[in-house]
Amino acid sequence: MHIILKGKQKMTNSMIKAIFIDQTQKIENTAKKQINVILSECQEFMDITINANGNDEKRNALLPTKFAYLYDEQGAKNKLIMSPKMKNIALYMTKIIEHKDNAIAWGNDSEKSNVSSLQGVYNAIKPKTVKTPKTDETTDETTDETTDETTEKTKTDKRTNDELFKNFMSIWYSDKDENGKSIRGDFWNYLGSLSDDKIASLMPTLKERVAFLTKVS
Repeated sequence: MHIILKGKQKMTNSMIKAIFIDQTQKIENTAKKQINVILSECQEFMDITINANGNDEKRNALLPTKFAYLYDEQGAKNKLIMSPKMKNIALYMTKIIEHKDNAIAWGNDSEKSNVSSLQGVYNAIKPKTVKTPKTDETTDETTDETTDETTEKTKTDKRTNDELFKNFMSIWYSDKDENGKSIRGDFWNYLGSLSDDKIASLMPTLKERVAFLTKVS
């Protein structure tokens, strides 16, 4: 860093760089070199606490060991407890050991990851989440079919009464049942089963009745 003092240029050391850049890099370099020792301690912590039920048993198991430093505060009834910072360290000791192979690979990697804490080590080694891109489940074929159906429906909705009747007559003279028999006979049987009032309600005027019967007979 250069500072101008009374016309003279003076070299100084940057405290910000020393703390937040140089020191951080030293922590990461040391962590990588000592990754096997770190993993060993994480495993030891797990072995001690795995069968402990509740905070009291865990504390009693850890206090006689190298992990006594975790209990850095005094709680109710003068019991030693972990501060939030120490709880964080204890948590990430259990998480790091779950990804031992990744931790070893990270220790051998020269790429910088700006690690300055145990949580930072975990963040550097944890499996990366791969996001699956969303895809449109509707295929072009389905879209085309839907478009065709919609178009056909639109055409049908716009037909005049005369066009609809012609369509009916086309079906009337061409469609067969499963035995190859024309459906007209079944229709006449259906008409024969109806009362005059019912037929009249279906064909409101005599003119329409005559015209209809003339066309279908």
